[in-house]
Amino acid sequence: MARARILGGCAWLLGGLALLQTLYLRALPPPRPPRPRRPPRGVLDASGAFRVYWDVLGAPRGWTRAGPELVLATHGSPGRAAAALGGPWGGPVSVAVFGVPREGLQELMAILGGPCRALRGRLRLHVVLGAAGPPLRLPDPPRAPQNRGGCRGALAGLASADPPSYSLGVPYPGNLLRNVAWQGARFVLMVDADVVPSPGLREGFLELLDPQAVQPPWARTLFVLPAFEVRWGLRSPRSKAELLRLWGAGDARPFYGTLCPRCQAPTDFGRWRALPPSPRLRVAYEVPWRDPWEPFFIAPARGVPPFDERFLQYGFNRISQACELHVAGFRFAVLDGAFVTHRGFKEPGGFHGGREAELGQNRRLFRRFREELRERYRGSARRC
Repeated sequence: MARARILGGCAWLLGGLALLQTLYLRALPPPRPPRPRRPPRGVLDASGAFRVYWDVLGAPRGWTRAGPELVLATHGSPGRAAAALGGPWGGPVSVAVFGVPREGLQELMAILGGPCRALRGRLRLHVVLGAAGPPLRLPDPPRAPQNRGGCRGALAGLASADPPSYSLGVPYPGNLLRNVAWQGARFVLMVDADVVPSPGLREGFLELLDPQAVQPPWARTLFVLPAFEVRWGLRSPRSKAELLRLWGAGDARPFYGTLCPRCQAPTDFGRWRALPPSPRLRVAYEVPWRDPWEPFFIAPARGVPPFDERFLQYGFNRISQACELHVAGFRFAVLDGAFVTHRGFKEPGGFHGGREAELGQNRRLFRRFREELRERYRGSARRC
């Protein structure tokens, strides 16, 4: 009998609590409708021809203060940016996207809001558009997960539909995009979107740094990564030993080896090839700059001259910066145990019809650029 009374009392108590909860919820004000997202505000570049939209997804938390130690910085059209984001690099990434075509940009943004949302924790995304066109519009968040083979499948689908940069109808501002991507880190590895860093590069480079050193032992040094082309359809090599095997079989070769051997020759590929195996990443040797070298390298994020944004489309964009780095007094140290690879061989005749005209225009600009360096670095004995 006592037990029945206790159970009955508990039932009355639970019913009273449920009634009080119902009355409390009814008394709460109705939820506010979600605020419409403000469209991002762009900033005109120095020429006034392009508009830059910084951090369109917001800056990740780890970038708010000193920033990460090493960031992969890259640029490209939406499809090429998608290919870079789907690559093996697992660290922080800063990407400057040239938002043409607009449909590709909208799809990339939707992918990053859907199946690739996890990338946003290590990604800074900036967008560059022609100033004369309509402003950037962010797509609405997807209502349901997109089922396209997950994140990598969605990125690969966008990359496969990417039109060539020379067919976009707007001059491709490669150096502006490089400067935009060059953000927020102690060191930056700047590569084009179709260039892939070797696995383990980030971890090996961070081991190379001495966090206890007051004065870095490699001050004003650029860490050069030997660059190679790998035959289309083959995966990027995962080690120097694998790369050397591909090189010996004719399935890999130094970057621009048939188009412009002088553009990569100062790296001294024969010397690099003959180095004895090393268990870890190391600085192997230093090389002097020679015209027209355009190396890929890891550089300090601060104190490095920016790319000259007057160079558009094809020709002399990276060469001009390497030239200025030499005049400014930087050293070039070649790394062993790491490299970068380009997907596919660069062959004569594989370029668009306007390449020679663009090359001629940029060659004239480069001559003027070299004269300007003499005025900018009057105290330097170096010339390029």
